[in-house]
Amino acid sequence: MYYLYPNENKTMRLQILVLAILIGPTVVLAQHTNKIIFDEMVNQNILYGKVIPEDFQTEPFYAWFSMNYDSYQPDAAVLNDLKPLLKGVTFELVVSTWCPDSKRETPRFLKLLNQLNIPSDRINIIAVNRRKVCPEAGVDEGYIDFVPTFIIRSNEVEIGRIIERPTKTLEEDVLSILKKD
Repeated sequence: MYYLYPNENKTMRLQILVLAILIGPTVVLAQHTNKIIFDEMVNQNILYGKVIPEDFQTEPFYAWFSMNYDSYQPDAAVLNDLKPLLKGVTFELVVSTWCPDSKRETPRFLKLLNQLNIPSDRINIIAVNRRKVCPEAGVDEGYIDFVPTFIIRSNEVEIGRIIERPTKTLEEDVLSILKKD
């Protein structure tokens, strides 16, 4: 490749590197916006915003999360049936850390996704307040009525929801949704 100025290529690379170093952390942090807030409606600290599974590994969430995660054993045969159906599938989990159903089902669903080897970029977890909203993360009033709500999309189109608790098991409900699509 011919450059008018011999150092032009080096200078451009250096500028791109500096820009990536400065902007990179901002982009990553923008995706993870959770905070712990005090919700007066439930009189307790709650997770709020976009979260990652590791956020549940902190107090006051760790005890109930780890207990429900560790105790859940998805059915291996159903997992095998699910694996070929997962291309283009994403999962949005709208949860709350104040709700008993969320405390039970969220760790279990995350374990299911973990055992299916779903990459983190196909999982979006949003923790809502007692009013079941989090406008900062795109969850406005009326988006969901109950928590947890696990929204399953195929090629960016919603194909089903698991609301509050599964009809059968989480893995069987996900399989049923994916087979309908």
